[in-house]
Amino acid sequence: MFPPFSMQLHSEAGKGQFEIVLEYTDCRRAANNLIITHEIIKGIARKHGLLASFMPRYYYDNVYPWYDEYSKDDVGSGSHLHISLSKNGENVFMASTEPNRYGMTKIAESFMAGVLDHLRSICLFTMPIENSYERLMPKSWNSSYLCWGVECKELTIRACCPPGAPDGVVTNFEIKTFDGSANPHLGLACIIIAGIDGLRRNLPIPDPVEPEADVFDHNDDNDDNRVPASLRCSIIHIFSDEWFKEMLGENFLITRRGICSDEIGHYMMGRDDKYVHCVFNF
Repeated sequence: MFPPFSMQLHSEAGKGQFEIVLEYTDCRRAANNLIITHEIIKGIARKHGLLASFMPRYYYDNVYPWYDEYSKDDVGSGSHLHISLSKNGENVFMASTEPNRYGMTKIAESFMAGVLDHLRSICLFTMPIENSYERLMPKSWNSSYLCWGVECKELTIRACCPPGAPDGVVTNFEIKTFDGSANPHLGLACIIIAGIDGLRRNLPIPDPVEPEADVFDHNDDNDDNRVPASLRCSIIHIFSDEWFKEMLGENFLITRRGICSDEIGHYMMGRDDKYVHCVFNF
C-alpha cells in the first residue's frame, strides 16, 4: 500500500534504501503528504516486524568501496525538494520570450538567489539535527558549498530541465539540504521567506558552477561559500540573519535554539547511542 499521491518508487544506492517521488502540488499539501507518507511507511514496516527510518546518515555501510576516503560511510538519505513558482496556474519559472541566461525568468533567478543567500539560515529548519550534517560529503548527490548549476546533481541547488520541457528551459529547482528529520512545514516556510527576500531585493543569481561539484569542493576554502558544517553553525548564522529574525521573530528563534540544543546533547552521547536515537526517532 502506498499513498495515492506517490508517483514513483525505486531502489537507491544504500542497502535497504528506497526513493519515493511524491506528486507536484502546492507547498501546504506537499508538506502534509510528506508527513503522511512517513507515517504510512513506518506503520507498515512495524506490522511486519521491521523498522523504517528516514534518518539522514546511518553508518558502517560501504556503498562506494573504490573511494577509499569514503569507504566506511554510506551516502545517507535526503528528502530532496523541488520548488517552482506559479501565477494564475502558470509556471512563472520557465523563460519564454524575455531575454535570459539560464532558461528561467528574472523572477526565478531572484527567488533562487534569495534561497542561496539565506541557505545557511534555512538549514536550521531543513537539517535540524547534528546527524543531518554528516550527510554532506562529495560524491553523494549534494555539496558542502553554496552553489548551483543547471542539471548538476552534485550541487546544493540544481536548476531542472526535465523531459517534456522545451530544450534548455528550467521549470523548477531542487534543494538538497533538506532531509527526513525536518518539519516540512517549517522547512518550506523558511525557503519561501528566503525566496521572497530575493524577490524583494531583486537579487541577481550568481554564476552557476560547472560541471563537477567535487572540483569546487576541494579547491575552495572560503568559509563564506560553505553550507554550515554543524547544527551549531546553523544556529549562529540564523541569529545573524536580520531578515529571518524579522520574519520569524527573535522569541521563536530562541525557542528553536533550545530545541536544537537538546539535539546537540543527543549527539554528544556515545557512538552507538546517538545513532540509535536517530534511527528510532526519525
